[in-house]
Amino acid sequence: MSVVGEALAAPAAVAGIVGFGFQCLAGCIEGFQLFSTAFQVGKQTAHYRCAILLEEQRLLLWSKRSGLTEDKLDRRLNEAVINQVLSSLRELLTSTDKLSKRYSLNIRVGDPPSNPAPHYDSLSGEDLSFLESDTLAKERARLLETAKKIQKDVPFKRFWFAAIDKTKFKELLHDIRQLIQSLFDLLDAHVQDDILQQLRMQQADMVQLASQLSSLQTLIEAYNLSDVGNIPERTIALLRAIGLIPMPASADNAHVNELQTLMDEASQSRHASLLPLFSSRMEDMKHMGPSGLHGSVLYDGRTHYVEWKRYDWSDSEESRRRIQDSIVNLAMLLNAPKHPAFRTLDCVGIIDEPRSERYMFIYEWPVGGEQPTAPRSLHELLSSSFKPSLTDRIRLSRQLVHALFYLHLSNWMHKSFSSHNILFFPKSSEAPRTLDDPYIVGFSYSREDATGEPSQRLDRDPNSDIYRHPDCLEEDYAGFHKSYDVYSLGLVLFEIAKWRPLKETFLRSARAKALQAREKAEKELTKQELRELDEALLRECKAQDIKDMRKDLLDTAPKDNHPVDLAFRAGDKFRQVVLTCLGAEFDLVRKIKSDREFQETFFQSVWRPLEKCEV
Repeated sequence: MSVVGEALAAPAAVAGIVGFGFQCLAGCIEGFQLFSTAFQVGKQTAHYRCAILLEEQRLLLWSKRSGLTEDKLDRRLNEAVINQVLSSLRELLTSTDKLSKRYSLNIRVGDPPSNPAPHYDSLSGEDLSFLESDTLAKERARLLETAKKIQKDVPFKRFWFAAIDKTKFKELLHDIRQLIQSLFDLLDAHVQDDILQQLRMQQADMVQLASQLSSLQTLIEAYNLSDVGNIPERTIALLRAIGLIPMPASADNAHVNELQTLMDEASQSRHASLLPLFSSRMEDMKHMGPSGLHGSVLYDGRTHYVEWKRYDWSDSEESRRRIQDSIVNLAMLLNAPKHPAFRTLDCVGIIDEPRSERYMFIYEWPVGGEQPTAPRSLHELLSSSFKPSLTDRIRLSRQLVHALFYLHLSNWMHKSFSSHNILFFPKSSEAPRTLDDPYIVGFSYSREDATGEPSQRLDRDPNSDIYRHPDCLEEDYAGFHKSYDVYSLGLVLFEIAKWRPLKETFLRSARAKALQAREKAEKELTKQELRELDEALLRECKAQDIKDMRKDLLDTAPKDNHPVDLAFRAGDKFRQVVLTCLGAEFDLVRKIKSDREFQETFFQSVWRPLEKCEV
């Protein structure tokens, strides 16, 4: 019988005891601590302890969302089953007899014959402080204090592992995961999804904080111990580790080779599979879009999507190397296997075009067919007679939010997010227009969010400028921030709600200001004069014009104001998401909060509210 089966078959008489579930939870956390300190100090056991502590994090997140950490379990949950599962998990973590017999762990009762067990900042002799989270640490400390009071008469006995069988330990880890997963399965689907997003953010934080090669190695080994098939986004969390982590020049070759082997195992395939491409094998180049930085090409007879990334070589060899590294890293990001929500095309390789001072990125065409049909941008659909349902528009909005969230989670910024850079690839020229399967393109300015990372200057283009945060157009522009992407996202969501291109909204705002300055009314101008005025306003778009548009978008004073119209077209929750993206909240995040807090704000203020939008 499985571990979960044994748990559910256990007597349920104790379920009626007040606070029994909370007592079991506290006992489980103490069990995790006892278990994680049972490994002898040494590099060879660090990944075992890391794997155990990762499971403890999952349990803490579940207990917080279920209400059990406050001893206020959600009444909709099956308390009897929860008590049984937690009781079995506690026994599994603390029963030396079961650990010895079932999992062949060579256990010794008492303190290990060495120094006291290390804490997070020195796990088994390794620095794994990246595992710690302030919020979870406080929850753990509170639960452990409760556990001590509960167990004051019959405390758990300390033990340590004299020897560990890796295969059996993986079985144990699988059983622990299975028990915790059975608790997750009792929650509503949207709550499970929320917890999953929090796990993704924590995993991304871990990878970014694991700056030491040894720490990174331990983290990857811990993930390899776990059967994490129910978390397919693990590749996202380990993206920097698997393919993009820089190797210090001082790193030992043997250590680097060992790490590379682990990376291959973690990704389950060598995903850094950028192909060597040659311009002589290309033909039938076609440009697309207003920027001229997108198009299609036949390579070896097959149609591919292409876009270009310009570069400006410096006289410094170091600067040149960093620019080249940044370009290759972007190609690797777009080449790596990713969670489907990433919504990017698969990059197959890059070609240097030194005469034009740019690199061509070549992508797989996402749909089959002998004669692929040109993609349609969201901007084209907004400008057409196509009228999708609100259901389809909200679904598209969620997909775009998820895509940008994951891009930021992998520590990259888009820098050109707009409806021009959201494409739909029809299967044929006769295929009906839909909002299914959007793809994010336009990575010409994208870069990693890291200090010292090469940053390409944003070219002035009115069609792109109206989607940019006004700070990006100022003369004293201090550099890009992820929150500027969120602002651009808000404008695209605004377009989707209104179902009209942003340019119309911009011109409405700019025209009103221009006519006010001239002391003229719109009706005094001919159609030709209005057309010429609009062309001039768009061509001469300035930072102040963007600021004025932003103010108009947020202003609730006018009778026909945008916030009221947004609520009318897409509902109050959708309106609030748009206003949050465009408003002051992310300005404050940019000034005073860390990247982790930014990602949490994005999740709590944009992702979750949009998930609750219903039609």
